[in-house]
Formats: sequence, C-alpha cells, structure tokens
Amino acid sequence: MKRYFIELIVILLLIFVFTILNVFNVFDKSDNEFACSTQKGFTGKRYSGIVERKFIDKKNHWTKTIVIRERSLKLSIYDFSHDRNNIFSLISVGDTLIKEINSKNIIIKGGQLDTVILVDYGCLEN
Repeated sequence: MKRYFIELIVILLLIFVFTILNVFNVFDKSDNEFACSTQKGFTGKRYSGIVERKFIDKKNHWTKTIVIRERSLKLSIYDFSHDRNNIFSLISVGDTLIKEINSKNIIIKGGQLDTVILVDYGCLEN
C-alpha cells in the first residue's frame, strides 16, 4: 500500500512540474524555431501573380493554401496556415499578390483591398 502511495505522489509531482514548466512557456523554444523557419522561408521568396485558387487542404493537415499563377504561367503554392495576421481570410480568388524577396510584407490588389500587409509567423528573432 505504501509503495502505491509513493508512486502516486511521484506521478502527481511530475504532472505538477510539467504543468508549471508549460505555464511559464519553457517549451516555446521549439515553437519559435518553427515560426522562424517558416518566416525565413517566406521572406526568402519573391512572387507576383494572380490568385487562381484558395482552399483549405484537408489532406495536408488543414493547410490554408493559396495557388498563384505568375507571369511565366507557373503555378506556385503558398501556405498561410501559421500567419498570425490571418492574411488568408483577406485574400480572394482574382486578387493580385506581390511580394519582394527579403520582405515580410505582401501587397494585395483587387476586390476589396489594395493594401500592404505584414506576414507574421510569430518569430521572436529579428
């Protein structure tokens, strides 16, 4: 009986420690690394084209996906699932999207918007 009591105390203590660490965001480093990796990939791209399709890819983890037809008639697919400014909801089929290399901004022209929006994946680094 005493052995089970000690095991129960140890388990409860581990749950308590894990909860405290989680509350103080000790585990956010991996989230930040993912955010920075996604931001870096986005920042390093350049495109200019018309939104041909906009959909949530249910087969690919419910990814918010935009398909852009660029001048070269090339289709490019971009994932906006982790953007904190929810740009996906602002983009419509037929809009023109312009993004320069090494920029975190996207220009949306058409429909309801003609604006520049910061794409923010939550990276805590500069």
